[in-house]
Amino acid sequence: MKQLKPFTKISLSLLTMGTILSLIGYLAGGWTNMKNIGENYFQPQTASFTDIRSIEVNERLSIMPSPDNQFHLHYYRNQHKGIDLLSHQVQDGKLTISSAFQGIVSYDGLLEPILHLVNDQNIAYYQPVLQVPKNSTIETLSGTLQGDLYLDKVTIQNLELTAEDGDILIENSHISLSSLLHINGEVAINQSTLISPKDISDTVGSSLTIEDGDFKAENLKLEGRHGISNYNGSIDISLHPKTKTDIHIDASQNNLGIDLPTYSNPQATNYLYISTLDGELSIR
Repeated sequence: MKQLKPFTKISLSLLTMGTILSLIGYLAGGWTNMKNIGENYFQPQTASFTDIRSIEVNERLSIMPSPDNQFHLHYYRNQHKGIDLLSHQVQDGKLTISSAFQGIVSYDGLLEPILHLVNDQNIAYYQPVLQVPKNSTIETLSGTLQGDLYLDKVTIQNLELTAEDGDILIENSHISLSSLLHINGEVAINQSTLISPKDISDTVGSSLTIEDGDFKAENLKLEGRHGISNYNGSIDISLHPKTKTDIHIDASQNNLGIDLPTYSNPQATNYLYISTLDGELSIR
């Protein structure tokens, strides 16, 4: 039988010893101690604000109603490194939210992945939450973000956003849309109203563009002039009953026009241009 080299013998011995010691540590309650460390390693943080009129976001985010008349931003802090996992600042009524590591190369130690594993809250994938006072209006939501965006029960006067590598879900909201460009991910709008900030006579209106992902809308109410385009994915829209009775739609699928006699009223108050370049189109 072939003999192992001295270096190989030493490596195998160390590996075996390490496995045995790890097992002993686990049986002695080491995993429980590690969980206790993990629970204190990342600490929840809340920053509260008043008089926020506009928001610039460059990090994944959820926006939903606040329990009081203040804005509350919820995120986590790495207690060991002494750094927040989110960067934010307020200036002249504008709240800017971004990654704490934007433009910075960060190196995690050997302990970091283990603490992520033992921490039941899974901080690595936690999405910060911004709570907005009920019945308030955000004048502008803008930015360029990577990751998911969730909006629930919010009113926005001007949405001008580019998003990439994540999903967007908008629910129960009232949004005046200038432009939304989404690359690589799904977009869903449920029980919401989209308003064009442009006059109906304007040839542009609002613009919603999806690349590499599907778009789905349930009970969508449209006011004004809108364009929805998908370059690589499907579009599936169910319209609000009021919108169905007062909208003119021009539709195109895979560069071919689609006849929609139900929505061919050029005298309608509202207008929608909808197109898919490589995907199915359904509107009802």
